[in-house]
Amino acid sequence: MPEMMKKPETGFDVMDPANVSPFVVWLGSGDCDVTGRAFEMAGGDVCVMNGWSRGPAVDEGRRLAPAEVGTVLRRLVTEAPVPKPSTGPDRSSETPGLR
Repeated sequence: MPEMMKKPETGFDVMDPANVSPFVVWLGSGDCDVTGRAFEMAGGDVCVMNGWSRGPAVDEGRRLAPAEVGTVLRRLVTEAPVPKPSTGPDRSSETPGLR
């Protein structure tokens, strides 16, 4: 595990997944009036992402079966241009979105 992901011995754990929970609850609540936006959260840092646009797409004309989704998305991610990193190290040499 990278050092930055380890829980600190004391103080605020900015990488604790529970930090995102209030955001998820708000998004699913009746108070949420935001749509069509992408966000980034880490600890107490909340960011509205800019520059998102549609990339490669496919319309199968029918509902996809769960077993088909991965194949379709992997093909589309491979066809998409390499995005600029929003945070962290530049991984532009990797195939974006695929591990």
